[in-house]
Amino acid sequence: MVGSDKDHHGAGHSGLELRLIEHVVQQGWLAGTLKPKPKPKVDIVAKRAANAVKRLARAERRLKLARTIVAKWRAKVRYYQKRALP
Repeated sequence: MVGSDKDHHGAGHSGLELRLIEHVVQQGWLAGTLKPKPKPKVDIVAKRAANAVKRLARAERRLKLARTIVAKWRAKVRYYQKRALP
C-alpha cells in the first residue's frame, strides 16, 4: 500500500515518536533556549595594535641576530685575508 504507515514504520513507531516529542517539550527545547549566545565584540584596532607590537619585537630580534651573524663573518673574512697575505 503506497502512502500507508506500514510501508515505512513498525507498529511501535508512532509511540516512540510520541515519547520523543513529549521529551522535547518537557526539556523546553522549543522555547528558544537553545539559541546561541552572542559573541563578544572584539576591538579589532586594539588586537591589530598588539599584533604590530609583537611583530616589531620579533623583527628587532631578527635584526640583532642578523647583525651578529654579519659581524661574525666579517671577522672570519678579515682573519683569512690577513692570513693569506705573506
